[in-house]
Amino acid sequence: MENNNPSLKSALNLLKRRWYTVHGLRQKLELKKFLPDEIDQTIAFLIDKKMLDDIRFAKYWIKDRLNFRPKSKYLINQELLQKGIAKDDIELAWVDYENENGLDEEKIVLELAIKKIKITKNLTPEKQKIRLISYLMRKGFSYDLIKKALAKLDQ
Repeated sequence: MENNNPSLKSALNLLKRRWYTVHGLRQKLELKKFLPDEIDQTIAFLIDKKMLDDIRFAKYWIKDRLNFRPKSKYLINQELLQKGIAKDDIELAWVDYENENGLDEEKIVLELAIKKIKITKNLTPEKQKIRLISYLMRKGFSYDLIKKALAKLDQ
């Protein structure tokens, strides 16, 4: 592939700023009105040179979400699917993440609950519990998991 290829230059410029999925980069290049053949060649070249990798993107996305904006595994999967990553690639990324770091959703729910309780401490216990449950459900956690966390907090 030529170094003066405009679609490649554009793709490399985009990849300098942040990670992209194959789907996301394809969309960006389509917006820039590159021909489908050029886009396919560029993406194939970037995949071959290991500069574009959906599994690696998914691993980083999972790690980032769990460390900085905790959500349930289900919601993280939904985000990755929306970004155009295949289910198989998502599963491989989870396996890698869980092997390296482990995944304890109950612990995540407990940490989020403690944080939320501090923020809502001036509310009545009933209102606080309703807000806490709603907050955790919006984060994608199951009611059973939330109940377990609340039971631990009540002890």
